[in-house]
Amino acid sequence: MVVRSRGKFRIVDTPALLDDHADRGRDIFHFYLTYFRPIWTDCTCEGYFADNFGMVLWSKSPQKDDLKFLMETNCSKVSHELAHEFLRQAGYKNYKELVHDIWDKHLFASLPYEHYDANNKQTDKDALFATIDTSSLRL
Repeated sequence: MVVRSRGKFRIVDTPALLDDHADRGRDIFHFYLTYFRPIWTDCTCEGYFADNFGMVLWSKSPQKDDLKFLMETNCSKVSHELAHEFLRQAGYKNYKELVHDIWDKHLFASLPYEHYDANNKQTDKDALFATIDTSSLRL
């Protein structure tokens, strides 16, 4: 768990996460699931990314054990931010736009997410997590 060691209140915010990232090594990819939205981001998925750094708001389901909510809401946001980093590391110059184009299709054009089972195989049933559609990405 990341906490600020200085100050009377131990408030975890984006600067605290960036400090933690720097302390652990900026050349290593770190990903944070948070209970707050970043103050500033150009991602519409309530996440933030920078080189070797990613964070996303982890939303709590209003219903207990709502796997579909967790898959479609949280897993898809995590995959959005991870896609930015994977494409950046692969050398894509327009990696931000590629991911955001796909995300916009999910939000506004009913593009379905990719669903995967416990064996990390793409599936239409018994899915445990969902990701952004990667069919248009060639790594």
